Amino acid sequence: MTRSTPVLRRLIGLETEYAIRFGLPGSSPGNRRIFEHVRAKLRARVATRPGRGMRQKQELFTQNGGAFSYEHLPHCTTGGLIEGATPECRSPSQLLLYQKAQDLLLFECVAEVERITFGSFSGELGLLKNCRDAEGHRYGAQENYEADIGRGFWLAAYRLGMAVLLPWVMLWTAFAWLVQAALVLTLVPFFLVLMLMHSLVPALRRWRWLSAVADGGSEFEDSLGKLSLWLSYGLSFPVMLPHLLLLRLCAFRDVRKHALAFLITRPILTGAGTVEPGGRFGLSEKGPVIRRVMRWTIAPADRCVLDPGNLLKKLLIGMDFRRISIPPLFYRRQRLQLGLSDSNMAQTAELLKVGATSLVLDMMEDGFLDDAPRLARPMDALHRLVRDPALSETFELRRKGKGEEPASMSALEIQRDYQRRANAYLKQASSPSMEAFQLVRLWGEILDRLERGEQESLVGRLDWITKRALLEECAPTGSESVLKTLDLRYHELGNGYLARLERDGLAPVLVTEQETRRAMLEPPRQSPARFRGRWIRDHQGMAVSAAISWDSVHLGSWLRPKVVSFPSPSASPSSAPASSPPPSSTGESADPSGA
Repeated sequence: MTRSTPVLRRLIGLETEYAIRFGLPGSSPGNRRIFEHVRAKLRARVATRPGRGMRQKQELFTQNGGAFSYEHLPHCTTGGLIEGATPECRSPSQLLLYQKAQDLLLFECVAEVERITFGSFSGELGLLKNCRDAEGHRYGAQENYEADIGRGFWLAAYRLGMAVLLPWVMLWTAFAWLVQAALVLTLVPFFLVLMLMHSLVPALRRWRWLSAVADGGSEFEDSLGKLSLWLSYGLSFPVMLPHLLLLRLCAFRDVRKHALAFLITRPILTGAGTVEPGGRFGLSEKGPVIRRVMRWTIAPADRCVLDPGNLLKKLLIGMDFRRISIPPLFYRRQRLQLGLSDSNMAQTAELLKVGATSLVLDMMEDGFLDDAPRLARPMDALHRLVRDPALSETFELRRKGKGEEPASMSALEIQRDYQRRANAYLKQASSPSMEAFQLVRLWGEILDRLERGEQESLVGRLDWITKRALLEECAPTGSESVLKTLDLRYHELGNGYLARLERDGLAPVLVTEQETRRAMLEPPRQSPARFRGRWIRDHQGMAVSAAISWDSVHLGSWLRPKVVSFPSPSASPSSAPASSPPPSSTGESADPSGA
């Protein structure tokens, strides 16, 4: 089949969570307080507008169309992370550029914040672009790709299911509003009485929980957060369960069938590497905790390869007293979010991650992967692979017909199969791009070196190989704590080990500093982000209250806002992307042949 639309033109983007490191001496002033200072520096450097999300997220959209926010669990408000979401991009090299612009902007803001004294607190401040901290907590990167949620029968089934589900969603949302209103009317007077008693009766001040209520500090806020978390789970479950069932039945079936083997074995190219308990080295930070192919609950621990959580939020948004946009729920083109994704420091690995994945999705949608390898046990294969830096494991494939013996392939063989298909695909495509050919060549060169065992030649290009080499050279007999410290320092923005390799010319730099600084200020071309970014830039300093979302701006008061919608990439429901954030990220084209 010949592709009639350009290759590598889908909307793509990245969401990255950065861990805040505040080192000794001294204890930390709290991550939320640090983020407030970083947010102030962001506002001073570029034009910004606040987002329409939750107040505690402190979401901030910038003039290049991207966004920053404070991500935390409701019951741990002071221990959060900084999340950066790139503007929507139209090519892998553009996305790499805007991801690097995001990294640089944050690094420079943090460098300015470090010069601020936090009262009695002092210490070295830094940001880690990784997915696992010293205590083993997982967080991190997600990739977004505009893709078909279904075709033919399964698209019709999805739309029918959504139409049947919507009346129930509206009815239950109204009930949830009543429950929340009743709780507010009950709890607010209750807490006011408690605070009055605390001030009038000195003996009651010895009660710690009552003092926490009266002080309204982080301990009380965390308790309220935990209560609101369980309340939101309870209120959303009747909507969440049928919608998740519908998505598991109908959504992205082609990806699960034809592209899953590629995604499962992709950590040999894109893994960040990690020090596991006992000092054992693994390929991926996120891979060991991925539990299933698609999400079954909204719990943070229910990590999956394909994460439909963003689709679920479109229905649950009504419970936050926000308008549900109905038409986008039925679009064929939706946001495919990948949860099996490490945060890459090496630019070659970052480019290859989004570039090869975009090509695989192009091939899949053109029917070029109908006979692609299919893993018999995907989760078992993933967990074995990430424990195998030697890349010697083989994985059983599904039988293609009755009577056939199950075949097996290694991760290298599976990746080579997809790379060869991509090469053949581009040769017959009607409108291939030079970037696509460069990406396939880069993909093949990396696999060639891995197959020949020339891993030392990939230092600075693939993160897991680079990190492993540094660990073996710097701490060949070090304790597990020393190895983990080196592991974390590899990921530090601006000052980490990979950043030093780039400065010394030992790791390829695919985008220039001049391009990166321009991307901080300008939205990507041919992207929905250009409308959002230009609006923010052109209305900087306006007196009227305005809050931005990924698809609109709300002017005026909360009760009677004026909503200005940004133009969609397409007016056709069959091709329009999902609204709240379609794949995040954008940038000018970089040459991917730098490896």
